[in-house]
Amino acid sequence: MIIILGGALKRVKTGFWRTTNYNDDDDNNDNFGIMGDRLRVEAAGYLYQNNLNTFFIASGGKGQLSFIPDAVTVASVIERELKELGMPAKNIIKEEKSHNSFEQLREIAEIARRKKIKTIYLISNQYHLPRLRAMFKYAPGLLGLYKNIKVKLLSSEKICLKYDPQKWKKIIDQSYQSEAMKQRIKLEQQGIRDMKAGKYKFR
Repeated sequence: MIIILGGALKRVKTGFWRTTNYNDDDDNNDNFGIMGDRLRVEAAGYLYQNNLNTFFIASGGKGQLSFIPDAVTVASVIERELKELGMPAKNIIKEEKSHNSFEQLREIAEIARRKKIKTIYLISNQYHLPRLRAMFKYAPGLLGLYKNIKVKLLSSEKICLKYDPQKWKKIIDQSYQSEAMKQRIKLEQQGIRDMKAGKYKFR
């Protein structure tokens, strides 16, 4: 089972939302700047094409969009984009309860336990993976939920570079050299420090 962790959404027209690209304006990502979480969807598409029997969980509720009456869930947008990449609906499960990374990990654990899945793969951007690792160590009760579940973290950037380096290398390189990404990584690192100090707000 492969999980696509949801991030931010951008509304490009009334009623139509999409995941964000690296070059979207900061205010169209989330409160912490650049995300580029469309790459997570692209990575999942490559993995599906490599193994058509793989099942995926699209994870994410409304999150920071909860105050917008007509906002959709992140999971529903990811599901639509996966279908556009050729993945059938039968291969996709939606998790729409969570509102942040910690809640995503918690809800995913519950799904894995119900379905008796022993190994899961989490797809997210490279900059996000260190904070995810820290959550397994510091988030209250999280490690217990994964007691009998093996977790492997997958970098969306590395997957995309593996399957189509010609398309993605320049985009990824330029994005990670940008000031917006440097700021994003700085905030991710601060989040880890806050976890270690017991100051992190998991909810």
